[in-house]
This record gives sequence, C-alpha cells and structure tokens, in this order.
Amino acid sequence: MNNPAVMPPEIQLQVFNRSFSTNGTGRGIGTYSIRLLGEKYLGGQVTFDSFDGGGTTFRIHLPAQTPNLPSA
Repeated sequence: MNNPAVMPPEIQLQVFNRSFSTNGTGRGIGTYSIRLLGEKYLGGQVTFDSFDGGGTTFRIHLPAQTPNLPSA
C-alpha cells in the first residue's frame, strides 16, 4: 500500500501503537492489529518507510509456510 504523503517523524514513531490515530478518538486499531496478526500469529514482519519523493509504503513479509496456529 502506498500513499504519496510523507509521515512526520513524530507520527512514524507511534504508528504501530495501539489506539494511536491522527483522525481523532475511537480509532487507531488498524496498524496495531495488522502488526499483531502479521508478526505474532503469522510469523512475518510488518514494516513501512516514509520519505520525500517516495511517500509512505507499508509492507508485510510472510514466511513461505505459516506457523501452526493454536486451535480454537
């Protein structure tokens, strides 16, 4: 996913924090939950970069095989 806007450094430091949002209260679960799901449960890595000329890009890298998930 890419957005042409660049995130200020103070936002970049908080983007994966639970309940952090630049859009007001009652939000801020999106990037937190993607990182939790992608890293803890799927064994991958969630990253982003944000810079002039490139905008902001989020990435998820998943292993070829997912780990065994606990049964419900």
